[in-house]
Amino acid sequence: MKSKTLLNILSLALVAPLCIGSLGAAADEAAPAPKKEKAEKSKGSGKKKSEADDGNYISQNIPGWGNPDSAQRSLANNIMSAMKGNTPEHVAKFVESPKNRLMIAQYMLAQYDKMTPEDMANKSRKKLQDDINRLPGEIEQDKNKLKTLRGKERMAFQAAIKAKQQMLKKMEQEIKNMPWTLKELNAHRDGRTVLKQVTGNLEWMENLCFSGPCVAPGRALHIIANIAKKHPDVYKDKVVRDIATAVGIEYARYNWNFEKALDRADYYITNWKAGRLNSLFDDLPMFLRRIVCGCKGDNIAGDRISLEWALDNVHVPAERYMGSPHRLGYRLYSLYGDSIHGSNYYRPWDHIYGGNHFTKSLYVGCVCGGISHFGAFAALANGVPSLTCGEPGHCAYVLWVNGKWVPGNSVSWERGLHWQPVLNMWSAFSSLHLGSELYNKLDKDTHMSNVYRVLAHNAANTKKDKQALDYFRDATTAQPINIAVWQEYNNYLTQFKGDDMKLLCEMQDNLCYLLAPRYPEVVSEFLGAWVYPKFKNAKLPAKELMTRFHVFWDNVYKMGPERWRIEKFGRRQIELLAHQDPPNGEKIPPPDPQRALPVFNLMMGNLSSKGDYLPVVMGWGEEMAKGLGGSHAKTIADISKLLSRTGTGAMGGGDNKKVTGQLMLSAAKAKDIATFQRLGSNSSDAVEVPGDMPELPAMSGQEMLSEEGLLITSSTCGHDSPISHWGVLRTTGGRFHTDKEENPWAAVMMPKPAYVNGVVIMTTNSNHHRLGNMVVQISDDGQSWRNVSKDLGPCTQRVIKVEFPETLGRFVRILRKGGPEFFHLGGIYVFGRPAA
Repeated sequence: MKSKTLLNILSLALVAPLCIGSLGAAADEAAPAPKKEKAEKSKGSGKKKSEADDGNYISQNIPGWGNPDSAQRSLANNIMSAMKGNTPEHVAKFVESPKNRLMIAQYMLAQYDKMTPEDMANKSRKKLQDDINRLPGEIEQDKNKLKTLRGKERMAFQAAIKAKQQMLKKMEQEIKNMPWTLKELNAHRDGRTVLKQVTGNLEWMENLCFSGPCVAPGRALHIIANIAKKHPDVYKDKVVRDIATAVGIEYARYNWNFEKALDRADYYITNWKAGRLNSLFDDLPMFLRRIVCGCKGDNIAGDRISLEWALDNVHVPAERYMGSPHRLGYRLYSLYGDSIHGSNYYRPWDHIYGGNHFTKSLYVGCVCGGISHFGAFAALANGVPSLTCGEPGHCAYVLWVNGKWVPGNSVSWERGLHWQPVLNMWSAFSSLHLGSELYNKLDKDTHMSNVYRVLAHNAANTKKDKQALDYFRDATTAQPINIAVWQEYNNYLTQFKGDDMKLLCEMQDNLCYLLAPRYPEVVSEFLGAWVYPKFKNAKLPAKELMTRFHVFWDNVYKMGPERWRIEKFGRRQIELLAHQDPPNGEKIPPPDPQRALPVFNLMMGNLSSKGDYLPVVMGWGEEMAKGLGGSHAKTIADISKLLSRTGTGAMGGGDNKKVTGQLMLSAAKAKDIATFQRLGSNSSDAVEVPGDMPELPAMSGQEMLSEEGLLITSSTCGHDSPISHWGVLRTTGGRFHTDKEENPWAAVMMPKPAYVNGVVIMTTNSNHHRLGNMVVQISDDGQSWRNVSKDLGPCTQRVIKVEFPETLGRFVRILRKGGPEFFHLGGIYVFGRPAA
C-alpha cells in the first residue's frame, strides 16, 4: 500500500471525525480484509501460458486488410469451398475445424468494419478538435488563477496545468493519427503488425468478434496496437492480450478518450502482473473481462486515481464487495449545507481529494449514486465484474458472485443497466444474464449460428435475397440467444426488404417462439425498440396486431432471470393498438381502459395458468378496471371467470377475494412491492380489521416507513386472511396467521433502506399466550438477520412499543422464538428515517 503524504494524513484527521457516525459496523473494511477472509490474489504474470499450451490455433494465412471488401469476398469463397454443403450436418462438421472457425471470425471482422456507422469517425474527430480548441483557453485561465494561489494549493494547481498541457499535446498528435477503419489502420506499420498478430490467432479473433458487440474494429485494434507499445507482451501473454482487447473494444465502441484507454489498460496489466487483483480475474471469459476492464470509461469513478485507491483500501473476497459501500454515509447536504445535486458539494475538498471519487464519497458524503459507484468500482478495481444500474429514483449496482449477477444497494426489481454489454437495451437487466450465458462459453450451437450468420451476410452482399432470409432463419434457430443475429436479421429486413410486413411478422413470431420462453424481457425490449415502431408506421390492422401480441404472450412461461416491466409492455401494446406514440420516458400514463380491455383479456387468457405472472396482471387489471365506470363489475366478473374457467389455473379458481389473497402471497414471495400494494389498495374494503383497534403510540420525530412496503410471513394456514396482510402495515390494521411451527415470523420489506429506531407491534385481541418471546430483527437483504431488541418475554398487552439505536436496513422481522406454535398479529409499524 502506498504511504500517505503528510497532506493526506492531515486531511483524514480533519475530516474523519465528521464521518465517524456514518461508518457503522462495516467501517473495518477500509483496511485490508482480516487474514482469514483475505481475498485470494491473482497469480499474475506467473500464470503465463503459451498459445500451444492453450491448444490455440495460429495461422500465417492473413487476409489482405488493405482492401477489406476484397478480403471478405475471398474469405467467402474459401468458406463455401470448405463447407461442401449448408445442411446442419455440414455446418456441424465445418465448425469442428479451428481453421474454418478462424475464417468465420475473419469474415465477421470485415463485416463489422463495414457496419461501423459512417458518421462515428467524423463525430469523434470533431469532438477531439473541439477539445483541442478549448484547452488552450482553459490553460490560460488557470495560469491567471495560479497567480492568486500560494503554498500547497499553488503546487497542486501547477500540476493540474501541466497535466492539461500534456493532454493537449497528446490530443494534437492523436488527431493526426486516428484510424477508424481496417483500411486506414493497415496504412500504418503498427496497424499492420496488430492486424497480423490478431487476425491469425483464433482465440484472439473469437474474443474480438464473438464476446459482445464489436463496433469500429479498426479503432479497437488501433488502441490495442498503442497499448502494445508500452506492453509488448500483449503479443505473447494471454491475460495481457485479453486486457488490451477488452479495453480496445469498449473504448472504441463508445468513442471514449484514447489516452484514458491506454491508462486503463496499463492499470490492469500492471496490477495483474504484480498479483494484486482478485484471483477471479485470472480466468474471466472475455465478456466479463470487457465488463471489468472497459466499464464506463467516461466516469470519474473509473479514473486511475480512484481505482488505485480502491485496490489499496477495499481488497476483500469477491462476494464481500456487496457490502463494501456500507461504510459510507448518506448525505444529501454537505457540512456547509450544499446539496449533492449542485456543483459546490465537493468543491471545498477538491484540493485535498482531487479526482478521487472514493475518498470524496467516503469522507465528504454521497447518496445512492455515490454508494453504488463505490461498491461497483471497488469490485472492478480488484478485477471483479460489476455494473451500476438505475432503479426508480435510485442508483444500485450488480455484482458477479459465484457465477450469478446479484443486485446490491437495491430497492427494486425494476432496474436498467447504466452501461450496455449486450446491444442497446437500457431496461433489460435480463440481457446481462443472456450475455453471460451466450458469451462466457462459445458452444457448438453458437459456432453454427455464426456460420449461418456469415452465409446470410454473404448472400445479402451478393444480392441473393432468398438465401439471405433462409440463412438468417437458420442462424437464429441454431442458437436463439445469439441476440446480435436477431438484430442483424432485423436490419437486413429494413435495408434490403423495405420492412416487408409479412417478413417482419414472421421474424417477430420466430423471435417469440424461440426466445420468449427463456428471456421474455429481452424479447419485449427488442419488439418495443425495433419492431413495433415499424408496425405503427405501416398501420398494421388491429386484427393483425392482436395476432402478433398473442404469439408473444402465448410463448411466455416464466419470468426469466428477474421480474420485468410487464405492465409497461402491455401499455405499449395498447398504445400501438390505438396507433398512438407512447410518451417518452419510463412513465407511461394509464391507458384508456376501453382500449386496454382487449389486450388485458388477451394477457389474462394466456397468463392465467402461469403463476409468476398472474399477481402482476391481476393487480394491473383491477387498477385499469376502476376507470371503466359502469363496466367495472362486468370487467371484474370477466376476470374471475377467466380464473375459474379451468381447475389447472395458477390459483385453481375460487371467489375473487380468495384469489386476490393468493395473488398477494405470490407478490410477497416475489418481493414485488408494487403488485402487493396495488392488489391491497384495490381490495382495501375486503381487509379484516381487528376489533377495538387501539390508537398508535407516538414515535417522536420519526416517520412511519412500513406503510408502502409488503408483508412476508413464514407460512400461512386455513385461519389466515392473505387479503388482509396489506392492512397489517396500515394504521387501520389487518391480520395474518401462520401455521403451527417452530420459530414462526413475519417480516416487513420497506420500499427503500432506512435508518430504523423503533417498531410498534399491534397484537390481535385474543390468544396472547401464543405471542410470547418475540424478538425484533433487521436485515439488509431479507436473508441475514441481526437482533435489535432483547427477548420481549410473555405478551401481556395489546400494543408493544420497541425502541433501539438507529440501525440501517431494509427488512424488519418479528420472530416468535420457540414452538411449535401459531403466530398472528394485527399490525407491524416500522419507524425511523429514510436512508436517502
